[in-house]
Amino acid sequence: MSEFIFVLGSPNSDEGKLSDISLARIECAIAIHERKPRSSIIATGGFGEHFNTTAIPHRELVHRHLAGLGYSFSVEGAEDLLSSNTVEDARMIAAFTASRGCENYAVVTSEFHLARCRYIFDCLEPKRVELHGGNDPPNLDPAIIKHENKAFSQLVDQEGVMIDGVLHPHPARILTAPLDGYGAHSRVEFPLREQELTFTNVRKWVVGRTAALSP
Repeated sequence: MSEFIFVLGSPNSDEGKLSDISLARIECAIAIHERKPRSSIIATGGFGEHFNTTAIPHRELVHRHLAGLGYSFSVEGAEDLLSSNTVEDARMIAAFTASRGCENYAVVTSEFHLARCRYIFDCLEPKRVELHGGNDPPNLDPAIIKHENKAFSQLVDQEGVMIDGVLHPHPARILTAPLDGYGAHSRVEFPLREQELTFTNVRKWVVGRTAALSP
């Protein structure tokens, strides 16, 4: 079975122009595809006031850009991956891959978003997820970093991802035994105890996990 490389959605202009963040994610996905030519690139992203107000799904804008560069992409699940945020990305990708029996796949986001993305996928996706970060643009708005830190802090404070009033806890909160299947080693001890579950400590652990799971 072909392996999927998911490119997470990011803002585009009201005219449908992809942002530098989007372009960096696409560039990263192409680099992975060139190392794994049997893989299929597939984008996520539908509509949202904060990132796409056009009449065209964001993922279609990404696919058009890939086509313009001469790269193929997968059009599977055209209605399955119309996400509007990272939690929806994780949920939809998990359902998409499970329905197709896909055990391993890659997800491309941005360097600034890696830690929060890893945390969310750890909460919602039991399978090993290979995460990659496209380079942050040199003109990255400081407000984006501020939002990222605030959003990540909120996740840690609530000890997981909340969906429709149901908490999907992070392994950092619920595990007292070693984690299986993470990184190069088959078993990795989670180092934090309950009194150490602070935003800073969990972020350090998540960043470390992200690095360990990246090839």
